[in-house]
Amino acid sequence: MARPYLRRCDRLQWRAVRKDLLVKEFKMRRFYLQREVDATGTSGTGKVAEGVMFQCGRVAMTWLSHFGTVSVYDNIQVVTHLHGHDGATSVIWIDE
Repeated sequence: MARPYLRRCDRLQWRAVRKDLLVKEFKMRRFYLQREVDATGTSGTGKVAEGVMFQCGRVAMTWLSHFGTVSVYDNIQVVTHLHGHDGATSVIWIDE
């Protein structure tokens, strides 16, 4: 499926996402971060953030702490690398 409106880097990401999904049509997917251990004492435990993965693979996420920041990441792997705390935090998909 051609997506001429995407920049080159976005088209490459889209191809990678498409390869993983095979023939399924990709839609935005909601998720939340479930944290078992709060290593820094900032975000707490339980459901600590909510987010969405867009069709191109990029991720927008907001923290549910008193800071309430919103961030954009290139993909979900970046989120787990930065915020996973070596397995103490899991990505829980709401939309399958």
